[in-house]
Amino acid sequence: MTYDEYCISAGEFAKLCKTTRDTLRYYDKMGILTPKKNEENGYRYYSHNQITTFYFINAYRTLDCPVKYLKHFMENAHSEEFYELVNTQYASLLKMKNELDQKLNLISSVVDLINHVKNTPNGEVILEKRSRPIRVFCTDIKSSPAYSSNDIIKDITNHINICNESKTINAFPLGCAIMADNFFNGDYAYYKMFSLADNAPVSENIYVFPTKNVVSCICDDSKETIYNVYEKIQQYISDNSLAAKSDIYSLSLMNLVDSSETKRYLKYIFVSVD
Repeated sequence: MTYDEYCISAGEFAKLCKTTRDTLRYYDKMGILTPKKNEENGYRYYSHNQITTFYFINAYRTLDCPVKYLKHFMENAHSEEFYELVNTQYASLLKMKNELDQKLNLISSVVDLINHVKNTPNGEVILEKRSRPIRVFCTDIKSSPAYSSNDIIKDITNHINICNESKTINAFPLGCAIMADNFFNGDYAYYKMFSLADNAPVSENIYVFPTKNVVSCICDDSKETIYNVYEKIQQYISDNSLAAKSDIYSLSLMNLVDSSETKRYLKYIFVSVD
């Protein structure tokens, strides 16, 4: 008996495949990865060609495919039942990946906002120079009038439903946009709902800010009315000879709990400038 091909010991093969000898013994027992036995010393040896077989088995085991189906497939490469199982398992894992990506994107946005809140004095208008333009996902507000959240309950619900159906947009945190011309004329009516969409694929409802620079303000509207904050933003843009290049976006970060206040919100208000 020659060992030109089957020359890799079980221990060496396990190291090459980054697995354990127990796993190799299990696959041998199940008949899906069988080494050749040296009758003289009782040792089992593997072929280099079986490394590919191991990775094939390992790939489909990550899809939670039972070993019996793998053996059936290896004995009958045209098994429709096996293909159906693999495709089902793959679709399930892909769905889990998309859901995890959404959660990671949401957490990433929240962490960025928390760090921004932490490092920015409350109520102070600043100029931010971002590494990339802000992107937002927008839906139209159809309610009228639309000056508060109470006025736009149906629009909020519609926006959340559309985000949920998209599978790629995290609805929260969400906010409202004010048309730039109206804003600088003192009319603060909302006309669009929006959610941050930095990691979402480009679509017709995705608006990319035209510049990386934004004038912004983190404000707790229990300390001063939101209209006063709007006026401070207008004044800052004027004093610094800036030009607004987008509508004005007001993102509701959270409803703060304070027994002494009937209404207290933390907002992030921002506008693209040049």
